[in-house]
Amino acid sequence: MIEILYNLVLFIISLSILVAIHEGGHFFAARLCGVKVLRFSIGFGKVLFKKTAKDGCEYAISAIPLGGYVKMLGEEDDKVADSDLDKCFSRKSKLQRAFIIIAGPLANIILALLLYICVFAQGESIVRPIVAHVSPQSLAMQAQFKVDDEIIAVDDKDIRSLNEFLLALVDNAGNKVSVTVKNINTQKINRTLSLDLSNLEIKPGLDVFSYIGLNPKTVILSNTIAYVKEDSSAFRAGLKVGDIIVGIDDLKTDNFYEVQDYIKMYGNKTITIHFLRDGKLMHISLLPNVIYNKALEQDTYQIGIAPSVKPYGDLIQKIDYTFTQAIARAATQTYDMGLLIIRSVGKMISGSISYENLSGPITIAKGASQSVELGLTYYLGFLALISVNLGILNLFPIPVLDGGQLVFITYEAIAKKKANEKMQVFLSMLGMALLFILTFFAIFNDFRTL
Repeated sequence: MIEILYNLVLFIISLSILVAIHEGGHFFAARLCGVKVLRFSIGFGKVLFKKTAKDGCEYAISAIPLGGYVKMLGEEDDKVADSDLDKCFSRKSKLQRAFIIIAGPLANIILALLLYICVFAQGESIVRPIVAHVSPQSLAMQAQFKVDDEIIAVDDKDIRSLNEFLLALVDNAGNKVSVTVKNINTQKINRTLSLDLSNLEIKPGLDVFSYIGLNPKTVILSNTIAYVKEDSSAFRAGLKVGDIIVGIDDLKTDNFYEVQDYIKMYGNKTITIHFLRDGKLMHISLLPNVIYNKALEQDTYQIGIAPSVKPYGDLIQKIDYTFTQAIARAATQTYDMGLLIIRSVGKMISGSISYENLSGPITIAKGASQSVELGLTYYLGFLALISVNLGILNLFPIPVLDGGQLVFITYEAIAKKKANEKMQVFLSMLGMALLFILTFFAIFNDFRTL
C-alpha cells in the first residue's frame, strides 16, 4: 500500500511538472501576443484550489492530474466587451494563434533539452556494443555476425553504445538494415552485414537481442550454477548451486550461451546434463520445463538455472563532456528521441510495433519511482523522455490536440476562411473518441503488467 501511494505521489509530481511547463508555454505565448488569459489550470475537473491575480487571471489546481488547460478570452463563444476585443484569441492573426498553440509542445521539447543538458553535463557511461555470442540458425548467424564484433553503425547512423544499437534495432523493426561492424581482435577493415528485421514485431517483454540470436557483452557468464529455481526441472533432477556444467548430451559446452542454445533447440525431449561437483564428473537426465513466451507467441524451454557472472574489465566507458559538448549531445538526444517517437507511432499503425506497448499512468508512475531510486540524474533523464513524448505527441494532427488546432489554422490560411464550425465540432468529437480509445488501451496494458 505504501509503495502504491509513493508511486502515485511521484506520478502526480512528475506529470504536474510537465503539464505546468506545457501550459506555461501557451500562457506566456498568449500574454506575449496580447491575449487575455482567464484561467491557468493544472489538472481537469473539479477545482480544488484557485487564486485570482490582479489582472483577473484565475490560477487553479483541479482534481484530475492528467493534464491541464489555459482558457483564453475569445476562445469560445463568450460575450466580450468592446474594450476587450483586441485581447481575444480569435481576433489575433493566424500566425499569432499558431504561435500560441505550438508554444505548449515547444515548451516541453525545450524542457527535455534543458534536462538532457543537466544529465550529460555529469558525463555519460556507455556499454560498448560488442558481440559475446551468436546463436546457431539465428538471424544474427545468417547475417554473419561473429564473436567480438563491435557494432559501428546501423544504416547511416553511427553507433557508440549498446543502448544506441538496441534503439536502432527497434527503430528498424519491419525492415532490412545494414550493420557495420569491426572485430576487436583482428581489427581488420569494417564489414557491412545485412540483418533482416522484416518479421520483427516489438511487443512488451520481447528481448530483441534474443530474437535476432545475438548476445551482447554485458557480463561474463560462466558454466558454474549460481541459482536453481525451486520446483524447476533442474531442482527436481538434483542440480545444485556450484555445479559446473561441462556438456549436454553429446555436446561439450564451453560457455553458458551454448547451454542456453542447446536447451532452446532440443528442449522438447529429455536431455542429459554432464557436470562437475567437487571435482567429480556426474550426469543427470531431465525434461526441460515448457514456458510459453507471449512476446514470441511460442513455447520456450528452460531448466531453471542461472550462471554466476562477473563484469568485463573495459566494457563500460565514461565520457566527460564540456558544457558546449553537453548542449550538443542533449540536442542530438532530444532530436533522436523525437524522431523515434514519430517512427514508432508509424510502426504501431503498420503493425511492426504492437499496440500492447501503449502505456499509461501506472507505467509512468513505476518509471518515475524506479528512476528516483537510481538517482537524480536518472530521474531527470526520465522526465526528459516523458517531456519530449508529450511535446511530440501533442503535435499530431488530432483535433483535440495542439496539432489538430494547427491543422485548422493552416486550412484557414489556405482556404482564406475558417473551417466549418460543425465540421470542427465533429472532428473534435472524433479526436476525443480516438484519445479515449488510446487511453483505454494504455490503462488496460498497464493493468496487464501488474
